[in-house]
Amino acid sequence: MRGVVLVCLLVCSVLLLAKQGEGHVTFFSPKQMKEMEALAKQKELGARSEDGTPEETTDQPVPQEEPLAQGAEVEISIKLSAEQLEHVTQEIIKDALENGAA
Repeated sequence: MRGVVLVCLLVCSVLLLAKQGEGHVTFFSPKQMKEMEALAKQKELGARSEDGTPEETTDQPVPQEEPLAQGAEVEISIKLSAEQLEHVTQEIIKDALENGAA
């Protein structure tokens, strides 16, 4: 019973935070976002020679990411519609009640 109450409180907290943050939390760090934007711009523009004509491009390897330090903060982004959020919440509560009853 105590577990079910804790899960309900957790779900309510997540819903409150989602409502306040409008459901937006990012998956990528600002540094990673800038790198992805730069790569996207390069792909859109394509490589050009000095006279402005397009030249052949080769796929360049993606730079290796630095491993996260222990205790590092990570942001996660999830955008859900109200219906999706309600469905996920119902599934979490349903699972919690089933596990609490077992």
